[in-house]
Amino acid sequence: MFYMLADADDYVESRLAERSFKALNDVFGKKEIDGYLIDKGLQVEVAISADNKLNYSNAYLVKKFHTTCGTCRVFKQENLTKKILEVDSDIFRKSRQWIPNQLGNIIKVPTALPTWLDALCSKDYLEDWHIINVLGRHIRQSEHFNFVLFPHVGAAKACGHGNHDGPRKGGIHKKKIIGKFPIKAFQKKFGIQKKRLFDLISITDFRLKIRFFLNQN
Repeated sequence: MFYMLADADDYVESRLAERSFKALNDVFGKKEIDGYLIDKGLQVEVAISADNKLNYSNAYLVKKFHTTCGTCRVFKQENLTKKILEVDSDIFRKSRQWIPNQLGNIIKVPTALPTWLDALCSKDYLEDWHIINVLGRHIRQSEHFNFVLFPHVGAAKACGHGNHDGPRKGGIHKKKIIGKFPIKAFQKKFGIQKKRLFDLISITDFRLKIRFFLNQN
C-alpha cells in the first residue's frame, strides 16, 4: 500500500496510483525503496471567480518539481510507519483520541492534534526525526527516505490563487520553467476534463519525458 500527502490546492495525475504499482513491479523490481519522489510536474495558474469556480489560464512544465511543491512524495506504508514511530514509539495510540471516525471521504482533524505534535517536536525542529522532516519540507525531500524518482509527470501545483505564504506568495517559479503545457492537456491528464477515446495520451507522455530529459540540470 502507498500513501501520498497532498495539499488541498494541488493535483495528482489521474493514473498516479496505477503507475506507482506498475513502476514498482516493472521498473524497480524487488529493489528495497521507501517510495517515490515526483521530480516531474507542472505549475498551473489558477484564479477563483466570484462564484467560487476555478479558472485555469496557463500551465508550465517545471524542472525539479519536488523543490517547489510539497505534493511530491509517495510512501510505502510500512516504511512511512517506521519513520513516524521514531518521533514517538507510542505516537499512534497517543494520537488516537483526536482522530474521529471517518465520515464518507472526509476526515476533520481537530486542531488539538497538530498542536500536540508541534509541542512534541518543537525543541528539535531541525532534527531528522521531527515530524515535519519525516513528512517532508519543500526543499528537503529525499534525505530521510530512500526514494527513487517517479518516471512520469505525477503532480501539479496550483499557483496565483492568493492563498499561499512564503516569499513568492504562490507565484510561478519562472526560473524552473521548461516550457508551456497546453491547459486542456493538463485538464485531461489530471482528470478535470474527461479523456476522449482518440486522445493520444501515450504520445503526450513520451514528449514530456523528452522535455524533462533535455532539461535535467
